[in-house]
Amino acid sequence: MKVSESRISQLHTKAIMRLRGKLARQRSLLDD
Repeated sequence: MKVSESRISQLHTKAIMRLRGKLARQRSLLDD
């Protein structure tokens, strides 16, 4: 099973964006 590099990097970027969003939300909650 071969997955193209662009597909992998796309999924990777999406995952990182989601993690960053989670961290940003937690940080803003703590700052309140």
